[in-house]
This record gives sequence, structure tokens and C-alpha cells, in this order.
Amino acid sequence: MSESKYDSVKKKELSDQELHDINCSSDFTDTCDYGLLQESVLGLYTTMQEFASHPIFKSHVQNEAFKMIDIDNQLKTRNRDLTEDHAIIFAGETGAGKSTVINLLINEEEDVLPVDITATTSRLCKILNCDPMVILTKNHENKTIEERKFQSHEKSNMISSLRDLVRTDDPKVRSINICHPVPIQQGKRNIILLDTPGVGNKKQDEVVKMMMEYLPNSVALIFIINIGNAGGFQNDSLRGFLAEMRESMFQMPCFEPQNAIFLLNKWDTLIPNRWENDLFDQMKRKTHEIWKDVDDRNIFKFAAGRVTQNKMYKDELEKFKSVLKEMMERNESKRVKEHLE
Repeated sequence: MSESKYDSVKKKELSDQELHDINCSSDFTDTCDYGLLQESVLGLYTTMQEFASHPIFKSHVQNEAFKMIDIDNQLKTRNRDLTEDHAIIFAGETGAGKSTVINLLINEEEDVLPVDITATTSRLCKILNCDPMVILTKNHENKTIEERKFQSHEKSNMISSLRDLVRTDDPKVRSINICHPVPIQQGKRNIILLDTPGVGNKKQDEVVKMMMEYLPNSVALIFIINIGNAGGFQNDSLRGFLAEMRESMFQMPCFEPQNAIFLLNKWDTLIPNRWENDLFDQMKRKTHEIWKDVDDRNIFKFAAGRVTQNKMYKDELEKFKSVLKEMMERNESKRVKEHLE
């Protein structure tokens, strides 16, 4: 099957101005060196991989040197960290509101991902910022099964098709790739939004396994907590899932645990009272018990379904977007700098 527009969007020819903008979007002292540094580091890893595969290295160096036993996998992981998609991962219980939050980042006025309970996400959904709109279904080898293209005036048809695909039980479909304009991703060619199956919709270890493919290269982890469900953290499967995710941090060479964001969603379902601030402080303490590194500024009282009707939740959405954008900007150059240290 020929390469699709989704697969080739990052390979298109860039103008001199676009290349300049990309190379200059770093915080190196000598600006505009980011692209060159990335190429240099990738070249270094390639040379090291060639050396590590040489019989002389394996017989005289690998078994004698400290931390050299797993050097092949370490180099492959670092190479992928610089070249593959960097995901903003949305995780949480089934029905916690992951798709609703992603819809707010795509378009506050209209849902793109289906959000009703009958359309619960049962497979990975990857959203890439591009135009025109395209939906691809991928198999377990990441090969395209089907491609559907839509013009701008066919958005309702796209949403309807996406709804059917998300609900399908076809075992051949492992992921759905969605090509759609996403304002927060403008200028971020290799960052994707990743909507994951909910904990409870699939077995906990199966969800973690699906996410581990993207965790090593992730930009941010966003946990959607259903605060209306007995305080959000009472579910044993959710607590176990978060603990397993926390233990997987060592596999992320450039990810910092404080880059996790917790949206305490459905806050509007709580009965308003004068103890609300105390409850928020209590929820922050519970969050720290599970994810000790989290920055308090990354914990939000949220109500994704009320953003358009309530100013407080609209303000929280803007704060969340601001934090997320800051993480994305910081990680553009941070990855190469981490690899150079």
C-alpha cells in the first residue's frame, strides 16, 4: 500500500523560514544549532551501534565494562527518543473523561472524538496536527488497513466514521490515527496526542503494555481522575495502574516525573461548600502519595463537560493549556541537551 498523507506529513519539504523556526526554537546559548546538534547526536548513536555490534566489542569490551551488558537496547532507545513521535499521553479510568479533555484541545466548540459511554475508547487513538482531515486504521504491525479522507465541509461525516471505528470490535485494528488541525500542536511536527483505552475497559497490564511503546519518548503524561467516583483514587485498579506507570519511569531517558499532570475531572459533581479548598488540599496530598514528584501547579480542579458554561473551569482549562505548552516548548531542545550530558 502506498504511503499515506498522514505517514508522509512529517517528510514534506520545509521552507527556509520553517527550518529556521524549528532550529531556533531552543534555549541553547548558540541558537539555530538545535537541528544540527540533533543530526550530530543521531550520527554518534549510529556509529556507536555499529561499534557495539562488532565481534571485537562483544568479546573484549561488553562483558568487562560497567553497564555495557544491555548497550544495544540502550542505544536503540536513545535513537528512538530523538526520531520517533513524542506523545502527550492521556490516561485514566474508563469514563473518566479522557476523550472529552482531548476534544477541548482540538476544538472547544465541537466534539471530534466520541464521548458517550457507548463509544468508550477500546484502542489507541493518535491525533496528529495536519490538514486535510484523514482517518487511518492500523494493524498490530503499524501497517495501514484503511484510509479515509475528508474535505473541510465533510467534518460531520468524519466524526460519524470515527465514532463507528472507535466502537468496532475488529481484532485486526490496533490503533486509529486521526489527522486533524490541532491549535496546541501548531509548529510541533513530531508531537501527537494519544488517547488510551481506559483502565477497567481493558486489563491493567494490557493498557500499560500498549502505552509502553510511547512512554520512552513522551512529552507529558496527563492522568484524568474521575473525582466524582469516591474521590477518584479509591479504585484499586487505578492505583495499581499509576504505581506501575511510576515504576516504568526508568525506561524514559528524557522524561521527568514532574512532567505528569493530574486533572481532577468532574469536580462539578461535588456539592459546593466552604470546605472545598480543604478538599482540594486533601486531593493534592493523595496525589502526592501515588506520584510523589508531581508539581502542585500541575494538579487542576477540572470539569471538562462544563468548560463552555462555567468561567472557573474555563480558566482552569487555560491554565492547563499554558502548563502543557510550556512543557512542549521546554522539551523541544531538552532532549538533545539530555543526550549530550
